[in-house]
Amino acid sequence: PTDPQRADLELQSDSMTLRTYLAKGNPTLSDWERFAKWLNGKEPEQTEKVDDLEWALSDEMIEEGGKDSKTARIVTWSGKYAQPNAGASRFFVSAENAAILIDGKMVLEPNPSRVRKNRSVDVFLEAGMHDLTIVAYVSNHKAGAKVTRARENPNVEEIVSGSFRPSDFDASGIDEKAGGDEKSETQVSKLGSNWTFSIPAAYLRHVEFVFEEYVGQSLAVNQVEVKAGDELLVPTEADILAMSENDVLEITAGDEVVASYVDEFGRGGAKNRLLSKTLTATYYNAQIRPVSYAFVRTASGQVQEVEKELMRIDPGERVVIEVTDYDMDLTPEVDKIKVEVFRNNDDPITLEAIETEENSGIFRTEVDTSSEEEEGKLQVAPGDRVNLRYIDPQNTFPGHSFPREGLVFVRKPTDGFVRIVETRFVTNNLGGSSQTYLPRPDEALEVSGFAYEMPLTVEVIDPDAAIVTLVDHAHTEGLGDLEGVAREKAFLPAAVKEQGDRVLPVKVAELPAFQVLPATRVVVSPSEVLSRPVGENEVSFLATAQTGSTLLSVVTRSSVPETYKMSRVSEGMAQNAVLAITMARRLGIPSEQVQSGLTAWTPPALRGEVRQEGNRLIYLDCYNANPASMQDALKAFAEYTQDLPARLFVLGGMEELGTESALKHMELGEQLELRADDAVFVVGTHATAVRAGALSRGACELQVKVHPDTSALSDLVAAWEGPVFIKGSRRYRLETLIQVQPAVVG
Repeated sequence: PTDPQRADLELQSDSMTLRTYLAKGNPTLSDWERFAKWLNGKEPEQTEKVDDLEWALSDEMIEEGGKDSKTARIVTWSGKYAQPNAGASRFFVSAENAAILIDGKMVLEPNPSRVRKNRSVDVFLEAGMHDLTIVAYVSNHKAGAKVTRARENPNVEEIVSGSFRPSDFDASGIDEKAGGDEKSETQVSKLGSNWTFSIPAAYLRHVEFVFEEYVGQSLAVNQVEVKAGDELLVPTEADILAMSENDVLEITAGDEVVASYVDEFGRGGAKNRLLSKTLTATYYNAQIRPVSYAFVRTASGQVQEVEKELMRIDPGERVVIEVTDYDMDLTPEVDKIKVEVFRNNDDPITLEAIETEENSGIFRTEVDTSSEEEEGKLQVAPGDRVNLRYIDPQNTFPGHSFPREGLVFVRKPTDGFVRIVETRFVTNNLGGSSQTYLPRPDEALEVSGFAYEMPLTVEVIDPDAAIVTLVDHAHTEGLGDLEGVAREKAFLPAAVKEQGDRVLPVKVAELPAFQVLPATRVVVSPSEVLSRPVGENEVSFLATAQTGSTLLSVVTRSSVPETYKMSRVSEGMAQNAVLAITMARRLGIPSEQVQSGLTAWTPPALRGEVRQEGNRLIYLDCYNANPASMQDALKAFAEYTQDLPARLFVLGGMEELGTESALKHMELGEQLELRADDAVFVVGTHATAVRAGALSRGACELQVKVHPDTSALSDLVAAWEGPVFIKGSRRYRLETLIQVQPAVVG
């Protein structure tokens, strides 16, 4: 049946636009005609161009109350939705009721009831820009309404939804696909009591026939034909019954082939020994990826070719296409397969990929690009997408060919943004204080004010790439908990444009807020050995501490290990260095230039500095402090001082930990591995919690002393003859305990 006509809401807009309406008069989405008339006569109370589809009434308005604070809202989003290539999208919506229209067609029907629930709908969209309209009824103002989306990705099995991003509404590099006016329809013919139905080509895997009425007692479907163009697929040419009598072993995926041999005469007089081997028949899910090559000169002077994953190109550069499909290694000779390459939504160009060697199952071909129209080259412009496609004829879903796709972006630089984050530190009459980070203003400030009691925070947003070094219990006083910290930090990589890189440590990548990030997530993991294989967009590294230096061995999927040397640092700082190395290499910076930068680098002041004052070592790290950085610094100090005499630990409090502050300080005390001649001086609001944790670990009561402030610590630190560890939040200014500027050591 044809879709019923839906009344137009007249909300079309080129940019995604949010509108909210007071739901007075009891508008009902399930009665669409009535709702459309109600909406068309209303002026929205709010109209705003947006990049994400999430709305909730402000906390201030909810707290203030008022006649409209409890009135339900109708929330609408309308604008253009970009579909770079033909494929499926899944939309998720959370509200008391909702409806979704695409190109004027209702794809998600509203519910008759108004019970808050999460709903989703799958749609197949042709390449191009589509009119998207979403309507939500919201009575729970605090929960509001939220819409997320997931795009089809042939290379990923799990469907992960994510928030809408500016690229979802950006028409750059997306060409409208010209379509004819003719529409294919099911053809029906009748001869006597026999009916023949010819169904047009469609993207599908399952077909269900429903016969709603017929004449007689029963009916039968006695022949089904499936064609790919003019090629007949079903029924097959082969006679299934005849196969049982030929000399070919017919197998299918999942079968086990057992080969047996009876050894009649063996050593020692053994006879009739049965030898057997089992082989499981299966298919391989092919992979397609763009690669490039770098040439590195080794220490011996030889030039070594290194294969790299390719993410972006400039016009004029070459794209090497690599397909891995062991199923297509069909002969003892070098085999060939077909791959397709196309710009944006242009018609594909078919290329022939040749097996790299006999029986390798790896095929390669290449295509050159140009900014001008040239014979034999693919013309591209900044912002374009170069799509790669290989039809995998045999895979773990036997009988269903499946497209494997790769993507290369043509670089289109974007402007970065930098600002000093304004801060406020307010004390009250009870001796307490509050710390506030002000949001980004609408217009850039010539002069920014910050509180001296708080760290100077510089915010840099460059949507071409992003690195997140750590997510831990820091700033939870303002952000609530670890999940709140993760959500806040995820804003930075979420702002990266689609073709940009997001380099994350593995513990950060596992957090829910980072798992939903779109496009490329490069995950960096420490490893005790470098023999384990790494997957696509994975990096493994091994950090080895030496006298005065740290060696970093870095492995990606497409390269041999690269080794770098830098000043000796903690494990956390070593991981940060690998994150930077990974980003630099993905941006095409040569390894020699990366090493040069590492050689010139020294730890910033007050951040993991190792100083030598006379005969004693001082570890100074008091720019800031949180549980993770404390643990990292303590471990580094233990490595430096494993053969040195009595040690002194001067610990300042860790600020902005909120309701978990006392617990985290007690855990800090429990982490202290003290020797009999060590001593600990603690200062800060939760100093007693640190002491309690240390005592529970087995420390002596005389070893751990609490000081109300730092006034008496300078003389005690000066008198201590052994190694000294100093770390705490910036508020305590623990660097003032060191009166001179000693030499920095590695």
